[in-house]
Amino acid sequence: MKKLVLNIIRKFRKSEHGATAIEYGLIAALIAVGMIGGVTLLGKKTNAILQCTSQKLVNPGLDRSELRFRNCVRNHSR
Repeated sequence: MKKLVLNIIRKFRKSEHGATAIEYGLIAALIAVGMIGGVTLLGKKTNAILQCTSQKLVNPGLDRSELRFRNCVRNHSR
């Protein structure tokens, strides 16, 4: 019985399957955090561009200069 327990403990100490799974989990979590951050930033910028474009479509005579459009996008993306 003692020999069996010692063999199980030795096998457990040599096994690296759990450590590999944890490493893959950490890598997946890091990738997910990066993707969420990127999509959030991209979404804010896209939303700002669409808001300013819709303002130009509703009031075409008010904002005709490119500089005003860029300022509008910059103000909405904050």
